[in-house]
Amino acid sequence: MHKFIHSKLLLIAAALILLLTGCNLPGRTSVEITITSPENGQAILLGQETRIVSLATARRGIETVELYINGELLETATPPEENPEEFTADQPFTPAEEGNLIISVLATDTRGNKSQPMSISLQVVQTLEDSGVTPEATITLTPEGLDQTQTAALGCSNEAAFVSDLTIPANTVLTAGANFTKIWRVTNAGSCDWVGYQLVHASGDLMGASSPQALPLVNAGAYGDLSVELTAPGSPGTYTAIWRLRASDGAVYGPDLAVTIIVPQPPTSTPNPTATFTPTVTVTPTATANPISVTQEGDSYTLNPGQTVSPTVSCPAGSVVVSGGYAGNDGVRVWHSKMVDNGWQIYADNTTGVSKQVNIYAVCLHNSGGTTELAWDYKNIAPNNVTQIIQACPAGSLVTGGGWVIGTNPDVSIYNSSKSGNGWQIYVNNAGGSSPQVNVYAICLSGVSGATTSINNTGNTVPANDFKHVAIECPSGSYVTGGGFATNLEVTIYNESISGNSWNEYGRNYSGTSKLLNGYVICYSP
Repeated sequence: MHKFIHSKLLLIAAALILLLTGCNLPGRTSVEITITSPENGQAILLGQETRIVSLATARRGIETVELYINGELLETATPPEENPEEFTADQPFTPAEEGNLIISVLATDTRGNKSQPMSISLQVVQTLEDSGVTPEATITLTPEGLDQTQTAALGCSNEAAFVSDLTIPANTVLTAGANFTKIWRVTNAGSCDWVGYQLVHASGDLMGASSPQALPLVNAGAYGDLSVELTAPGSPGTYTAIWRLRASDGAVYGPDLAVTIIVPQPPTSTPNPTATFTPTVTVTPTATANPISVTQEGDSYTLNPGQTVSPTVSCPAGSVVVSGGYAGNDGVRVWHSKMVDNGWQIYADNTTGVSKQVNIYAVCLHNSGGTTELAWDYKNIAPNNVTQIIQACPAGSLVTGGGWVIGTNPDVSIYNSSKSGNGWQIYVNNAGGSSPQVNVYAICLSGVSGATTSINNTGNTVPANDFKHVAIECPSGSYVTGGGFATNLEVTIYNESISGNSWNEYGRNYSGTSKLLNGYVICYSP
């Protein structure tokens, strides 16, 4: 009898263990997704295809990525092979009406577990010039005018709880006119899903924002990261704003979401600059008799300790993006560098405990009469191994440059990004035990005559614990459109940019012995 009871207890215990190991424990997220392109708040053209690019990760493998427009399912993407732990979905969407849109993505793994939805707001305009237009309705509510009820349309309740400030802690010091993004993490503590909900300005200084702001889709019981793009006022002082949540039925509820910044008095003397790198953002038409020219558009960003930024720089109207690059201080890890619409985007992490700077560049070809498009491929790279990925441009087009996404895993590094035939190749090293996904991108120029060629500058040595600059110039009569590199594993590329009719590569050697750095320039000859 005792043996029978003991056996039953063992069976029950074993069943409980299997049940627990087959489930996601509370507080442990097994499926995650983020939208890498376009950016939140970006303007897109009416009737022009926009590609929603998202990165999904799951320990049990990605099954699907769903794309929602204003809460309605538009498309479901599935990995082309097996079920990778990391999958980049590239889902096209063509807006049919002007106005604001909420774009949401949701990932599901092979066990049916779902990620928290990731949402951004896009503005659909007829022309790019319209993107700077102030929204028609700017609503500013006083505390006395706030509706304190928490009614909801479907018999559910609206409640919210503040979790943390993800960016811009209280009393952050910012220079006058600085653009910044305030992000609050808030839990949906009610029973209503936040679909069509908004952030509204309740009191204080608007700091250049508009109200209301579209809210991401957040399921009941989940948390959401709520962001507002702001600008520090031009005069010294302390500035505070309070934002609240507003439901689809108009009820305003939830905690005060505060942002407080300090704009200091301007310095009385100008200190000497202390930048550790000097990337060039100058432009270079090379042939006065030919209307074709190349320019480099750039912007600079400051990263707080541990911060990630994902800026985009666009090419001017009448030009097409043909490549791009970046420049970062020591301690900045760039893990995403690719064409987005008619511009270039990077993702960069500050891995240090002090503020760092990163620049982003878009290389733009003017008056060619052609168009550029993105061709891409991906692989799940093997643990403790080196992987090569190649993507060719379609027949009839010319490769002008390339890009890559290697992900946030610090074990993954890229040491070769270069032209291969009429396409682009990358080599990545995976020093870890997982199999993350990496992507390669080829930028392809169509509708033009001529050819693109790669010119090499090889055999350069980077001294131990030092850096090296390699510049390669295009011949007269041709135009620089992009470039690449090949290095030993211990060398990190921290600057890719053009100057004059040349392509620049800067590499840091973190080892105690000299290493190789090869540079390549892509030249377009009409």
